Amino acid sequence: NGTGGAAGIAYSALTTLEGGSGGGGTVFFDTPGRLVVTGQIDVSGGNGGDSTCSGGAGGGGSGGTLILQAGRFLDVSEAELDVTGGGGATGGRDGGDGAAGELDLPGDCTAGVTNQDETAVDCGGATCGACADALRCDLDADCLSALCSPDDGVCLPVTCGNGVLDAGESDVDCGGTTCDACLGGLACVSFTDCRSGSCAAGICDPTGFIELIGHDYFASNADMDRILGNAVQRTRETGTIEVVLYDEFADTTAGGEAERVETIVTDQLTAAGRTVSITRLSDSTLLASALTASVDVFLIAEQEDGVAATLRTVGTAWAAPLRSFVEGGGTVVATFFVDEGFELLDASGLLTISGVDGVTGADLIVADPRAPLMQGVGSPYEGLSGTAAFLGLTEGAVLVTSPDGEPVVVEVEVNLF
Repeated sequence: NGTGGAAGIAYSALTTLEGGSGGGGTVFFDTPGRLVVTGQIDVSGGNGGDSTCSGGAGGGGSGGTLILQAGRFLDVSEAELDVTGGGGATGGRDGGDGAAGELDLPGDCTAGVTNQDETAVDCGGATCGACADALRCDLDADCLSALCSPDDGVCLPVTCGNGVLDAGESDVDCGGTTCDACLGGLACVSFTDCRSGSCAAGICDPTGFIELIGHDYFASNADMDRILGNAVQRTRETGTIEVVLYDEFADTTAGGEAERVETIVTDQLTAAGRTVSITRLSDSTLLASALTASVDVFLIAEQEDGVAATLRTVGTAWAAPLRSFVEGGGTVVATFFVDEGFELLDASGLLTISGVDGVTGADLIVADPRAPLMQGVGSPYEGLSGTAAFLGLTEGAVLVTSPDGEPVVVEVEVNLF
């Protein structure tokens, strides 16, 4: 790095006394090929020289410039590059700080190592091209096939997302040795074809679902409505879907969330050519008797009028009947008010939620557009009215996130944990 400049020297009583400016930093590479740096490259400007008299102190030197020429590649994934300007010194008049230097580090997608923001060697990320099948990925955009496995984080073949039952798959786009394992209710040959690890009579079964939706539906848009409709259809029932709607601490007034949820579900299933029968449950103590063998979905409306202690008491009492319901193939769909309601499922022991974070008005991102719940849902979409992200949740597949990556819509397959 640069060194400090010398202080000014007085020649007469009329001379303005100023400290010398700090020297600019430089760096020189003359080694061809690849340079791997794990320490520090310091091309910062030097500090200004002190003034011992009444004159001005030296200004800081400008930072240097680091440029990589053709044929020279720099892996700086563990390096610190310093091109800051030097600091001005103190004197009769303080010196100014030096200007920052310049980094000119062109992207290197032929280095033969995983660097920059690559997900695999020389591919993936925002800088390099997409990766071939079986290489590591974070997003679908990292893959040539545009299919990144949410389970394994590797690029899948294009055949795993073409909507066709290809050779080697046990069901459309899943199963076998190449694609992701299948969800419950889909065809299997071996237990390895199933995410649940259970293949019975050629079907991945039994599998229950818990669908966590961080929307309260006081207001909604087409994308929010589609998510709720898709969630209620996550059942093996091919005829009329029997739904029990819990509304004990919900807003049950005309136009309130309980009524809106019921209307949205009915409209969505009708549009999909399905029939649905919805029965209200307003007494939590009757849950066990309400979840009969014919019930396919237990739908929890937002519980804005509940208090945490009461909701936890209810959730604890629900532990046995809820687990029996989902382990028998039932689906729990829970919508949430931004402040209350998560305690029901947390206290039931089915999963862990430590709290919620309000993200109303945020542009929400669909994390897995191939998931059944995300069919017909745009990305991004706006989270209206009491939208919440879940805190402390480790179970399940995250389907929608806030801009900060917090889970807003999550699907949990019960047999996976």
